[in-house]
Amino acid sequence: MAIRFAVFGLNQGSKIARDAKKNPDYDLVAVAGFGQQAEDVAAELEVPLYADYTELLNEVPLDAVAIALPNGLHVSATRNALDAGVRNILLEKPIANTVEEANEIIAMCKEADATLLIGHHRRSSTKYLFLRDFIASGKLGDLVGIQATYAIAKPYNYWDVEWHTKKGGGPFLINAIHDIDDLNYTTGMKVTRVYAAARNTIRGNEVEDSASIVIEFDNGVTATTSFPMARQARGTMTWLLKRIISSSGVRARTVCASSARRVRSVSRTWTSTTMLTTIIM
Repeated sequence: MAIRFAVFGLNQGSKIARDAKKNPDYDLVAVAGFGQQAEDVAAELEVPLYADYTELLNEVPLDAVAIALPNGLHVSATRNALDAGVRNILLEKPIANTVEEANEIIAMCKEADATLLIGHHRRSSTKYLFLRDFIASGKLGDLVGIQATYAIAKPYNYWDVEWHTKKGGGPFLINAIHDIDDLNYTTGMKVTRVYAAARNTIRGNEVEDSASIVIEFDNGVTATTSFPMARQARGTMTWLLKRIISSSGVRARTVCASSARRVRSVSRTWTSTTMLTTIIM
């Protein structure tokens, strides 16, 4: 029997909804969102649209739900889903705005004996799985330091979403959270201390648009990372670089570069290139 599934939030959640619709193991029974974009997605997928996800929970029996709402709503949405009897929850990253909220979500899911998955999709990447296994094998030697840079230029309309410019909606929690999870997942190390300087000088929004961070781990390894966000882009441009340095002198480098730009023509098509590779040197 197919899993009865719903998606809350059709900005980030539209891809989840489309993928679920294509998967025969899932029965996408409803979606929640508001505005023209949400209406278009619901019409495309031919599923009922609820402007209020709590009404969906009250009216539609579910086996599982994907929560892709603004970060500040993650606690309440998770609680409401559990109260409605849902025991399988995919929660978009970041899990929450604060450590306290994250612990609250974890505790309520444990109490309800529910399965909770946070949307850190890079953990399924063959490149990161290879890097994790290579580090664990000891062939790289003892880790000494890690350097990472994540630079991104969002398209103009990204900033039309108001919560992207407010507390809890900045690029660190929405985008750079991936890189922090990469460090935890591939190395298995535990963070003990963090130093950071954040700025909003590029766009002047309430939240940061760039940050520089030093992370100390429990085994003495340090990581330095920076997350600058460029001023403008017609498409989305991303540059990701990670260097892992070991005591043996071997270095592992993961590079990802991608870009998408609008071609000014009658059809206004998009062109894009993407590269992701892990190199052991």
